[in-house]
Amino acid sequence: MDMNWPVISACHGLCQQFSLAGANDPLLLIGSPTGGDNIISFNQDVLVFKGSLLSGKGCDYTVDPARGVWVQMIKGNIHLNGQALSAGDGAAIEGGGRFFVAAQQDAGFLLFDLK
Repeated sequence: MDMNWPVISACHGLCQQFSLAGANDPLLLIGSPTGGDNIISFNQDVLVFKGSLLSGKGCDYTVDPARGVWVQMIKGNIHLNGQALSAGDGAAIEGGGRFFVAAQQDAGFLLFDLK
């Protein structure tokens, strides 16, 4: 599955391209308030993760009770705590706790952890 998504940050003046090649983590941090190597810097209280799961694989994520999560499907199919999602679907999670993502087929998604 090709999950090498080039990411280009919005910029004023000098622009930087970030490569996600070789990133094998199911949830890879790609954006945060502080930025970093291959992490886009946002002027918002948000963490942005690129999710990549092969069919039959899964991952979990814990949400702080003071924050919320938005999952936006890019491709494939997953079950988010048992709820089916496919490309184009989105889901909100509030109230804290742990949730589980299970890929029904190779899947790509974005996870936004925000306040």
